[in-house]
Amino acid sequence: MSDYGLIISNNNSKIQIDSTYKNFTLFEKHNNTFNFATGGLTAAISSGDQLDYETENIMAAFRPVSTDFVAGPIFNHAANDDPPPDFLWTNASFITDINAIGSTTFYWVVFREGQTLAAPSVDFGLIVRNASNQVVFHSNDQYFRILAVHTGNLTKGESPDTVSVISAANNYFMLLPVFSQYIDCDAGWCTKYCRGLKYKDSTHLYVGSFELDSFASGNPSDDAWQDAYSIIELGVI
Repeated sequence: MSDYGLIISNNNSKIQIDSTYKNFTLFEKHNNTFNFATGGLTAAISSGDQLDYETENIMAAFRPVSTDFVAGPIFNHAANDDPPPDFLWTNASFITDINAIGSTTFYWVVFREGQTLAAPSVDFGLIVRNASNQVVFHSNDQYFRILAVHTGNLTKGESPDTVSVISAANNYFMLLPVFSQYIDCDAGWCTKYCRGLKYKDSTHLYVGSFELDSFASGNPSDDAWQDAYSIIELGVI
């Protein structure tokens, strides 16, 4: 039984909002651009000094805008010695096609599990606090909403899949597994490929593999590639 809050019943299920309720709150929005075909980008979390690696659960989704493939992110963290031991999420790694021409733009959002970042600036709306008087839910916060889950299979080397989505222009997407990769070699020259998302039109995305890197020696490998994929389509409410 909850100690504070309320339970809302709808046609699908019961939604619990109390001191143990945890959802993912919108933490940051970003707009990043690969200015040239570097093959990768480390995008900073501007408020990363508030995200502790040992205690914070975070997640991210992105929206491809340009007509180049994008994959990611993987979050990175660094140790901060003041005060020790304080491990902080600092940035997120995205990758794009090394053959991309011009700039590749994408939007991405970071969500943080649990309570709001600080005491609310306004006292109206629905506010739920725990026994320590910490805010665990505030109706003025923004949360993610799962709108759809799209699944498919893409064998390495196949042409991209076209996936129908609710809104490629407004929603955000999580491609799972993240950074699915394989290495193909021919006559001593190897190329690494990765699966990503690319914008097609307002209601469609491409899912396909793109060239991430190439090198003069190596061995073919598909250990990091999985044919099956899932795309979680999210809205921010």
